[in-house]
Amino acid sequence: MNTHISHFSLPEPVQNSACKIVYCCRNPKDMFVSLWHFGKKLAPEETADYPIEKAVEAFCEGKFIGGPFWDHVLEYWYASRENPNKVLFVTYEELKTQTGAEVKRIAEFLGCGFTGEEEQVEEIVKLCSFESLSNLEVNRQGKLPNGMETKALFRKGEIGGWRDTLSESLAEEIDAKMEKKFQGSGLKFSC
Repeated sequence: MNTHISHFSLPEPVQNSACKIVYCCRNPKDMFVSLWHFGKKLAPEETADYPIEKAVEAFCEGKFIGGPFWDHVLEYWYASRENPNKVLFVTYEELKTQTGAEVKRIAEFLGCGFTGEEEQVEEIVKLCSFESLSNLEVNRQGKLPNGMETKALFRKGEIGGWRDTLSESLAEEIDAKMEKKFQGSGLKFSC
């Protein structure tokens, strides 16, 4: 199951079952920029006159889909610390920079470890790569139930891509808020 739901909002049967949860999050600035561009594609008329400065301000006030970003991330972060056999916390940045090692770690967590066959890992990495997924016919030509083209779900998939959209002052505003909210948690983001 793939979801954006917060850990707190997961149904009790999921929380109390033997199922495992792999939570992947992104650097807050990259996530914000990705959501910003997605929102502009999803609702172009409604977002046309909405300045990015106002969107950053709202994001830093915790006005975000599903609640404050930091609450969402920290719920899974702490759950992964309290119950590491149930919740695995990974970052997009780790997946991009050490893909093979992270795929192995996820597989081991799920009880599907590899038998030493490096080709298996490489094949999974290739099949699940941003390039491969974004070039599948369903993602190039498909449509969501609301009529939006599925290619809108893919933009660049790069680490640090926020630099193309956010000014230094907006990036610093997000950094300051995240530093305050994540203080003492042990969670750090790269870039």
